Parts: sequence; structure tokens; C-alpha cells
Amino acid sequence: MPTDQGPGRFTVSVERTVNLGNYESIRVGLAESFDVGSVSRDEAYKRVLQEVQAWAGSLKPAGTPSPAGNGNRAAPPRPAASKLATLQERLGKRLPDLEITDGIDGLIVKPRSYLGDACAEINEVVRSLGGKWQKGQTSRDGSWRIPK
Repeated sequence: MPTDQGPGRFTVSVERTVNLGNYESIRVGLAESFDVGSVSRDEAYKRVLQEVQAWAGSLKPAGTPSPAGNGNRAAPPRPAASKLATLQERLGKRLPDLEITDGIDGLIVKPRSYLGDACAEINEVVRSLGGKWQKGQTSRDGSWRIPK
């Protein structure tokens, strides 16, 4: 790709989320400005990306696999398909109100908006699968956790 030739500067910004385990993660990022003409945008992006990836890699606990899959432990097992299928079956009409994520330690179920009376129904289903409500830092950060 050709290098920009006009006057001025441009900024490259890259962010990554690093999983620290136990439902903890940290977001790392870097924004760096370059003079137009000193380096191509592609090369600038590669430099910033490389720095962020190195930084993110240094924050991972020992044994955490990298996105490329060359970590020093196997990827964690996925939750039993039956738990996810049961959850989807029993909460069918409520699924549009929920965000379900397959996390490292199990399923994470987050409300997309205020659930009102539906909260009790969802809680009952989650508890029947061995899960429980986990408070967040704010009232909007809470979620249900269903272990693998």
C-alpha cells in the first residue's frame, strides 16, 4: 500500500481485551500518531498492533492459551450442549431479552434490559442448571453464571 504524501498526521488506535480468568478481564490499548509520509498506514497499524499484542501477552496468567492457539494448555472444555439447549428451550420467549455467552468457566447470561417479573422465571431456570446470580459493580453489570 502506498505511503500518504500530504501534510499532516494520522493516528492509529488498537485495543484488545485480555482474559485474566475467573470472569476477570482487562482492556489494553494504544493510540499513536504518525506524520503522513513517514510511514504507510498499514505499517503504522502493524507496529501499534504488535506493541498491543506484546503488552496483552505479558498480562495473561501462565497457562492461558493465546488467540492463535499456541498456549501451553489445552482450551477449556465447552459447557455441555445439554445445558445450553435446556436454557434455550426453557427460556425460548425470553431469549431476545438475554445475551448468552459461552465463557471460560461456563455460560454467562446477561439481561439486555430491565426484566421486571421475568427475572424470577429466568432465575429459577438458571438455578435448576446449577447457576446463580452474580452481582456486578453497578446494578446493570450483574449476570447469571452457569458452571460447566
